[in-house]
Amino acid sequence: MLTYFAARKTEEVFREYRARTIAYWRAKPEDNRTWESRDLPAPENRASILRRQQVMDLFPEADASADRLGISVMAYSYSMPGVGGPVLPVNLLYAVINDNQGHEPLSQQEILDTIDRCLATAKAARKRLFWTQLLNPIWWVTGVIAYVIRIPFVILRQAGLPASVEESVWGHITKAVFFVMLLLASLRWGLKLSAKDILQFVK
Repeated sequence: MLTYFAARKTEEVFREYRARTIAYWRAKPEDNRTWESRDLPAPENRASILRRQQVMDLFPEADASADRLGISVMAYSYSMPGVGGPVLPVNLLYAVINDNQGHEPLSQQEILDTIDRCLATAKAARKRLFWTQLLNPIWWVTGVIAYVIRIPFVILRQAGLPASVEESVWGHITKAVFFVMLLLASLRWGLKLSAKDILQFVK
């Protein structure tokens, strides 16, 4: 589940990715390749190589952030009718430094539109979650409980347990048992939880 803090971080990632993208494009020398020499590497200079590396450093986080937002950054390139050829997958974020993944090069506007869509989605999510999570005391209570329940799995993951175990049936059963134990202990010590709090946590 996307949280307010994750949405804020994601917005920062795409804002920075956009800035690095524009800086790289501005630093690149003019591309004088023709369609006959399109298979040759795009021209670079010392400044553009530095900017290119900065984009590459942030690409994995930007790609993972788009996935967390539920936005697909993949497109598919089809060959010209009558020519034939495979359908090629194109990562629109990676296209910042390699716009020649498909049968035809992508325009910079197409790439920038994808980054802007991710940025706008993250910004909208941050604003929405500010009210539904950050200013919601029930969210803080249930968030703390959820984190406490995950502590055994966090420790076991550090010891080498696969992450998939936590999401397995037995993992959920273990969390449920641990939650019941915490609830009974809390009631024993006088902590008052309403039925609304418990239902909010279950959701």
